[in-house]
Amino acid sequence: MLSATPSSLTNITAAQYYSWNCGATYKGYLQYYIDKALEKGAIPVIVTPVSRMYYTSSGTIKAHHDANMTDYAGTLDYLTENNAYVTACKELYEENKDKGVLFIDAFEMTKKLFEDAYQSCGSDTLGYAIMDTGEKTHSNKTGGVIQAGLIAQVLQDANISLSKYVVKPTSVYGEEVSGEYIFEINSAGKFTARDKSLVNQPYWQERECILMLSKWRDISIRAKSFLLMGIILVSMWTLVVLVIVQLHDFN
Repeated sequence: MLSATPSSLTNITAAQYYSWNCGATYKGYLQYYIDKALEKGAIPVIVTPVSRMYYTSSGTIKAHHDANMTDYAGTLDYLTENNAYVTACKELYEENKDKGVLFIDAFEMTKKLFEDAYQSCGSDTLGYAIMDTGEKTHSNKTGGVIQAGLIAQVLQDANISLSKYVVKPTSVYGEEVSGEYIFEINSAGKFTARDKSLVNQPYWQERECILMLSKWRDISIRAKSFLLMGIILVSMWTLVVLVIVQLHDFN
């Protein structure tokens, strides 16, 4: 149900909006975005939430993407378990894939990323190296570019209109407030990874270099002109849906 937009916001948005307590569901909101994107001729890509770095004592990632905060839930009926938000994304894809909707399981790929790091050293040390200070949810810039590489790889291999424009990055860096670089990819494609203390991280450097050198197709295509529209929904923690409009060559 639509509600009147607060007067303080009417200058930047519509006169009515869907409030947090309007009765809509998580899947309902995502379905709304998918339907509107399809109406415009876009290709919706459902992306699950990425994993948080919630290790068990054995180094596996425990279930955590759920509505489990009783101060936000009116009754216990609203609580969920076993990564219900991830499950909802998977169900939504199954319900819409015949319409051309695509799917990226960012949760599983980042969960494996963290679990592999733990098993490599027997602790959470390597995992924390790519997280922001004191965080288990939000990555630092090094972690961000590593996770972005995983998503880019999936897009490149998906054989959609965008795929051929996803290329191996060169001359990219992540700059901290201090002006120093927490990661770099130079013109030769060499990746340098550091943590928030700017200490080099050989494990992550090697892992990302393997991704870029052995899996990425080295494509050098310059698009004459194309249109790219991203509609991103951030729900509680992270990216859950990305809508990509097909590329058009305007000759």
